[in-house]
Amino acid sequence: MMISRIGAALALSAAPVAAWAEIAPRTYLEELTALYAAQGIALTHGDVQDQGDGVLVPSVMLASEGPDTAMEIALGDMTIRPTMAPGYDLEVLTAPQATGTVTGTAPDAPAAEIELTMTLEGSYWVGGAENARKIELAYPAIDVTMDIASEADLNMQLDMGFQDTAGTIGYALSDRSIDYRVAAGRVTAEVTVPETDGAAADISATYDDVQITSQAVLTDTTDPLAIYATDMLTTAELTAASSAIGFRLTGAGPEITGTLTGGSSGLDIGVGAGGLDYAISGEAVDVDVQGGALPVPVIGSMARYLTRIALPVIPDEDLSDIVLDVSIEDLTLDDALWGLFDPGAAIPRDPVSLRLDLTAQGRALTNVMTPEEAMPGEMPYEFGSVSLNTLELRGAGVDISGSGQADILNDGPFPQPVGAVDLRIAGLGGLLDTLSASGLVGPGQLLPVQIMLGTFAQPTDESDVFTSRIEADAEGRITANGVALQ
Repeated sequence: MMISRIGAALALSAAPVAAWAEIAPRTYLEELTALYAAQGIALTHGDVQDQGDGVLVPSVMLASEGPDTAMEIALGDMTIRPTMAPGYDLEVLTAPQATGTVTGTAPDAPAAEIELTMTLEGSYWVGGAENARKIELAYPAIDVTMDIASEADLNMQLDMGFQDTAGTIGYALSDRSIDYRVAAGRVTAEVTVPETDGAAADISATYDDVQITSQAVLTDTTDPLAIYATDMLTTAELTAASSAIGFRLTGAGPEITGTLTGGSSGLDIGVGAGGLDYAISGEAVDVDVQGGALPVPVIGSMARYLTRIALPVIPDEDLSDIVLDVSIEDLTLDDALWGLFDPGAAIPRDPVSLRLDLTAQGRALTNVMTPEEAMPGEMPYEFGSVSLNTLELRGAGVDISGSGQADILNDGPFPQPVGAVDLRIAGLGGLLDTLSASGLVGPGQLLPVQIMLGTFAQPTDESDVFTSRIEADAEGRITANGVALQ
């Protein structure tokens, strides 16, 4: 929450707008003050001084205070003056450096403080109609440093850099909306954790061709639930053409180093109407971790991955959509890593892929975003139905697929599913034979697996293919292929 409030403050303090109607400098200052106020942030300043047709706004400050966090940022002096640039009314010049402090005291967590410094070069312009303002920005370089101190003695420094940042920000105070379309040629981040209890860490990340598109609702940033409770949806899409992450851990034994590189990646977030929708994806991922107590380097790759979670987070009488979607395509491991448990290469080393698509109808029984308010033992969710739309797992010569659906009865002491799941398992018998013949698994270890396979699955006309249908009824009976399990 602290970082999001900093983002709201700094994004607007370094913003430009295109114009088709005249805006007086003092009018824009009043509008900017109202824009921050709509987000729970107070903009204050010294006495405004006239400078020709423009104004000098000295000692601009941003401040906010919520239940668990407080923020104060000094932006320095601001100049607002008319411009002759075609299509714009005003040019806004901000100080080249901003400093501030953010403190947080979350329940059951150690207090933390962030000392912030931002330097920037560039400018912005303002224009547009009163109910459709547009800010156009062009900043060749923005650098942000955060020194983070915690009462838990876990301190760190975060340095971020934004190169060739440009784009537009549009807002309408009348309907409390704000849109972002901003790009940066490169974004870098470095995290330094100084030595604590003999251990230290350095992490660096670089993202190229970064794009962010957002349609947001102006809400009070001091209220952690405000953005979720609004009827309007805030969406944000963040993409990067490529990425590279490196880390180094020292002090706690031998040094560990690692790299993670990838092609295009994305982050999609939807917040509002009582819910949260979050998805992260990436392509062409390569991982290399070495050193420490690792017997061999951990080297692997993945063609593509996706994780999406959507769920309600605020209590409601009505059921909402719940989604869990996980996809991993062509996960491979280096032969040296395989060799630790299969030196004879008995197991097929074809890439592993997973797809899990699970949806449900459910409702939140507590404020999920403030779990400290829940009663001990209180269930966070109640479900009306659950659907396994897709289950696919392929690798090591085995192919497992499945689907199913169940309604959930909630009138008893425990939720009772009523429905069925159908599974198809191919190649498992061959894998078990391979494990046994190679000596990787002894006969005694295989027996429980064979018993379970005989209990839950039945053979088909296809070689080494089993199917299984697991059913549960309203009386609590569970059957596998018509045979009672309980």
